[in-house]
Amino acid sequence: MTNPLLSDQESELTALLDAYQEQFPAAESPITYMMGFGPEQLCTILREANGREIVFSYPELDQGVLDGCAYHYKEAPDEAERGNPITLQELLYARGLPRTAKTKLVRHRDTSGTIDIHDLYRNHRPAFLDYQRQQGNRVFDKCDFLVACLGEPGSQSRFVGCFRC
Repeated sequence: MTNPLLSDQESELTALLDAYQEQFPAAESPITYMMGFGPEQLCTILREANGREIVFSYPELDQGVLDGCAYHYKEAPDEAERGNPITLQELLYARGLPRTAKTKLVRHRDTSGTIDIHDLYRNHRPAFLDYQRQQGNRVFDKCDFLVACLGEPGSQSRFVGCFRC
């Protein structure tokens, strides 16, 4: 006869471990430390992580103390530690875009509902480039490069390339 409480705990532990490994794929699996904590305590540690990586250690491993396992939560670096985010300009300059180039940023979005701009970009590249070249006004005449993005839901955009005009 199986213990339903144990089965529930195993299910919860499996779900918590899966979610943790998905969030921190490079981190060592907490299951490695099950002997030091046991399944119930490991569930508690995983629940209380709240999006933080868990760092396990055996302070006295050289003495063979397996039940002396310790842990702490690795806090996400604050804004000062992360530094400034990289900008699109930095990426483009690193790939050779001249800093003095006249560049325009465009966010392609079909509001008429007649063109699937994402399908054009993914599956019909020549048609996408033709769509991009054809503008109602001559908005690209006075620029050297066009930084193209596809409109995503809300105000988000997906960068698709930098093109010479």
